[in-house]
Parts: sequence; C-alpha cells; structure tokens
Amino acid sequence: MGGSVDVALLDVGGALPLIRAGKLRPLAVTGKTRHPELPAVPTVRESGLPNYELSVWIGFGVSSKTPEPIAHKLEMALLKVIDKPEFKDFAARTAYADVIGQSGKQMTAMIGSETVRYRQLVKTYDVSAR
Repeated sequence: MGGSVDVALLDVGGALPLIRAGKLRPLAVTGKTRHPELPAVPTVRESGLPNYELSVWIGFGVSSKTPEPIAHKLEMALLKVIDKPEFKDFAARTAYADVIGQSGKQMTAMIGSETVRYRQLVKTYDVSAR
C-alpha cells in the first residue's frame, strides 16, 4: 500500500477491505477452491502448482494441567457455540472464514499432520533460519 512491499501472503479477512478499496491487488488464493468473496481470483493450484494448499486455522486450547472433566466441559460448550448458524454467519461476515468445528483430538491430529507436512516442505526446499 505504501509501496514498500512488492508481494505479501495475507489472510482474506485482513486483506479484503484493502482489496475492495483498490489498495491491494490479489494474485491468487491459497485454498483448494476459489474464495466466495473473490470469485475472479484464481487459486494457486489453478495458477500452476497443482498440489498447493495453505489454510489458516485458529484453535482454542487450555493448559495441559487443566483437569480432563473441565477441559471436556469447555470443549463441549465451545463446539455447541461454533456450530450455531449465528456464529458461522458472524465469522463469515467479519473474517470471511468458514467455521469447521473439531474436537480437541481432531485438532491435535490435524496439527500433527500439518507439522509433518511443513517439516517435509522445509527439507524439500532447504528452508533454514538465516
């Protein structure tokens, strides 16, 4: 926007107001499919990298010292709230995000598989801290 960054990887929720104001020009979206708020913007897959996918996810957690019955009660309450149409609508309107409610076990498994995937990418492309 200020001419100091040529390219950036941004979340749609933060970038969409700037795109609509003409301050940013989207080149591609990183999900498997086009974003409903940016239907004319191709995916990275469509742009030539057929296996590319990058999704932003947000999770809730508690201390590992939290007693299991309390953690379970919190998890059930959270899953109940995020499954409500009102919450999904709020997330869609404010963050332009899909809500996918997962249990703690599912989230742990997803984080584990994503960790393996990103470790492999770091090795494949020789990414290191410099």
